[in-house]
Amino acid sequence: MDIQTRREFLKTVGSAAASIGTVSILSGCGEAVRERLKGQGAHLAAIKHRIATAYKKTRPAIVRITWESTKSIGRGGIMNGVIVSANGHIATLGQHGLPAGTIVNVYLPDGRRVTGEVLGSYWSWDIGLMKITDKGPWPYVEFGSSADVRPGDVCISVGYPSFQSENNEQAGSPRVVRILTLAASWWLCSSCQIFSGDQGDGLFNLEGRLIGIHSKIYVDKIFNPAIELFRRYWGDLIAGEQIDGLVPADSSEAATESGTMVERLADAIANAKSATVRLVWGDKETDRVSGVIVTPDGYIATCQHHWRAPKEAVTVYLADGRTVAGKVLGSNPFCDIGLMKLTEKGPWPHVEFGSSLTMKRGDMSILVGYPFAPIDDGMLEPRRTPAVRLGFVVEGISRKAGAGVLSTSCFILSGDSGGGLFDLQGRLVAIQTGAEGSEGPAYHTRIEVLQKQWDFLSACEPLEIPV
Repeated sequence: MDIQTRREFLKTVGSAAASIGTVSILSGCGEAVRERLKGQGAHLAAIKHRIATAYKKTRPAIVRITWESTKSIGRGGIMNGVIVSANGHIATLGQHGLPAGTIVNVYLPDGRRVTGEVLGSYWSWDIGLMKITDKGPWPYVEFGSSADVRPGDVCISVGYPSFQSENNEQAGSPRVVRILTLAASWWLCSSCQIFSGDQGDGLFNLEGRLIGIHSKIYVDKIFNPAIELFRRYWGDLIAGEQIDGLVPADSSEAATESGTMVERLADAIANAKSATVRLVWGDKETDRVSGVIVTPDGYIATCQHHWRAPKEAVTVYLADGRTVAGKVLGSNPFCDIGLMKLTEKGPWPHVEFGSSLTMKRGDMSILVGYPFAPIDDGMLEPRRTPAVRLGFVVEGISRKAGAGVLSTSCFILSGDSGGGLFDLQGRLVAIQTGAEGSEGPAYHTRIEVLQKQWDFLSACEPLEIPV
């Protein structure tokens, strides 16, 4: 079945009920769709059968996970997961921020409630492992391989959307999804009708094998950490490791800086501004983000939510007025970081990496980016020079923001995404990625996350996209 026909097929089935045969697969189709599907009835019937079989195979292993609020971990929470071993190991997300050993409640589709515990996690890729501590064996699904998946492939999503299962006792019906894009070893992007409570649901191929876990939702798309990540880091996850290794550092022995605060601040701002760039695609000045040059040969740290593909051309505007060519490299949609590179010969102005882990609540920080500026008629236009704002660290390592996020009081505007957060020595400590409302704290992905993933991001693994 070609991709266009698959699209029409997915629109036609619409709901899981149609997928497993409770309504006619062609009911409600327009004449043009029926004509395109004519002659493929046997193929569509085979897909219906495979979906029904995969759902029957996967449903017993889908679980809902809850934990109670305590003084040490804060408020309680809820997420989903998939049992992946007879011993009760549960593949889920890493965004919960719970320390290893935390006790959780695990609800199975057959109505049982059992006890589990948190094992390891990898916040940057949003994967986590838990384990049922009650005696098994437990129903489970096998790992598949996202390397065997291609854009346009039909898969199913099974989980506990909260609108459907407030009593935690019934796993939701399967939803038919289509793979949109993927970086096979790292993540998959799928189309899916998303509901509150879907995070942690399983993404399965039509053999009923797990190929991804629902994580980050963006409009009508959902990003899934690939199951290969669980394979790659299984030993660390079993051991209860926080793979990012993001723990506060002791800053009590930090070197004393010379000069007054004003002098230090002026030097830091000048250094940060010289390396902060504006990244633009095509002729639309509104289609852009900020970035920071971090090496003499022109590597640029930025955010991921520009949604551009590896090797795509980008125009780079420097603070000194120069305009040069660049290209997109790799990106990570879960922690919202990416790399680009200037394609013209350097050396280029750049900043050094600092350490976000030495920064604590109340420390001053410097945000530099290219936000849109208001003009007389109320419209916004892009700034031609970098804007500087000062702020203070609101929270360091926190469960709410995530282990890889630093939050500050810096005032954020549209266009700042991808800009840098700097310490008072002008060293890059984080990348601007978002904010909590118009008056909430700004969120910045720690530079240690970028450093840890440098090899992946700079390798520029191509995305597979539908033709």
